[in-house]
Amino acid sequence: MKSNQGGVKLSLVVISIIILGVSAWFNQAHASELALILY
Repeated sequence: MKSNQGGVKLSLVVISIIILGVSAWFNQAHASELALILY
C-alpha cells in the first residue's frame, strides 16, 4: 500500500505541474495577444 500511495502522490504532483505549466502558457499567450492589440 505504501508504494501505491507514493505513486498516487507522484502522479498528483505531476498533474499539478502540468496544470501550472498549461495555465502559465495560456497566460503568456493571452498577454502576447494583448500586447499585439495594444501596440
